Amino acid sequence: METAQKTTIQQKREILKDFSSRAKAIREELINQCKHPEEEELIEAMTINQLIVEHIYTDEIHHKFNTFKGWIKNGFVVKKGEKAFLLWGRKKQEVEKPNGEQKTEELDFFPITFVFSNNQVEPLKNAKD
Repeated sequence: METAQKTTIQQKREILKDFSSRAKAIREELINQCKHPEEEELIEAMTINQLIVEHIYTDEIHHKFNTFKGWIKNGFVVKKGEKAFLLWGRKKQEVEKPNGEQKTEELDFFPITFVFSNNQVEPLKNAKD
């Protein structure tokens, strides 16, 4: 019986670091191809996540990405067994204090966010079905 090898969070961070390096190289290449300063400004303003999604993950099959909860809000569910795409999360996060108040905390690192593509989801079934 073959067992699936699990990728640790540290291994996923290393994969994402590699994608980030590739995204930075893509940004430089795109900037060098710009013919107008406005184009250059738009490319410089792109986040690493945007570059990873648009230039590494996106293809003819995968062209829209969202989080697990984001897909549910849009009426879709992630198909069983699908593997997430990796992106950097926000360094700041909302934390609920014991008294119920919300507090923003800054992390010492960027967490990993997991997203799924349009090809990995299916419409939610109505409760009536």
